[in-house]
Amino acid sequence: MLLIDDLLFAPLAGWKFVMRTLIKAAEEEWTNDGPIKEELLHLQIRLENGEIDEDQYVELERAILAKLRQVQRNKMELAGIDPDSMEGENRVFGQGNMPTLEVSAPTDFVDHE
Repeated sequence: MLLIDDLLFAPLAGWKFVMRTLIKAAEEEWTNDGPIKEELLHLQIRLENGEIDEDQYVELERAILAKLRQVQRNKMELAGIDPDSMEGENRVFGQGNMPTLEVSAPTDFVDHE
């Protein structure tokens, strides 16, 4: 009977494996802040090379930092923490072999204008 059960449930087990793999890949993409940090670095290089002026830099930096904050919120949600409940607190999060996330309370936004 065990062999028949294995044969009947083999397609289901394969499907579960595929779905777990896809979910893991999606979570890694959803929490990967590397490309965003690289984008910020390239923006700084463009400013230093004179390709953009300070006003353009501030505008583009603001958009990039918003993306970075969203990825941090995604990491917190995956860790099972409500990002909105984090006001005024500093915490460090890590998940297995995933990068560590340090979250600190937001400070007042300083406009570069």
